[in-house]
Amino acid sequence: MTSRNPERDRRCHCRNARHPQDPSKYRSAIDFHILYDSSGPDLVRIRRELTRDDGQTKLVARPYLLRPDLKRRGRSWDDLVRRIQAVRDTDPVEESRRSLPSGMLHELREALFLGRNLAEARLKLVRERYQPHINPLLEDDSLFWLDEEIHRTGLQDAIDVAEFWEGTA
Repeated sequence: MTSRNPERDRRCHCRNARHPQDPSKYRSAIDFHILYDSSGPDLVRIRRELTRDDGQTKLVARPYLLRPDLKRRGRSWDDLVRRIQAVRDTDPVEESRRSLPSGMLHELREALFLGRNLAEARLKLVRERYQPHINPLLEDDSLFWLDEEIHRTGLQDAIDVAEFWEGTA
């Protein structure tokens, strides 16, 4: 798959790279986008579509920090693994069913695109019913947390990656 403007994509990737002045502060992180529509893989457009509420809400938590000694609320590799496991967990009684039904997860995901307040309202409608299985998707009982003045959620990342996930960590 080729980009319509590979030079712009390369510049965008470089602009998003972090170049710390102090080598002791190097961090290992992973950022990804799962492309479902091959009509135009434009990284700028994809990132714009994942931002809501006049730029105050990001519908992803990525990039995820890979080193365990570097913690950032909701954005460590362990946080992503925890959320993916919650999405993939099966019902302990009926193993053919998921603990968190995909229909409910997709309704929450849909609500993310309608804004933070509506997504939190939808969460309140289903939270009690899916306790304790829904808790690993949350930070302080919420789908969103504040990260450097931007609200973020890891739900979108977990749902996107869950279908490709093989392994435990």
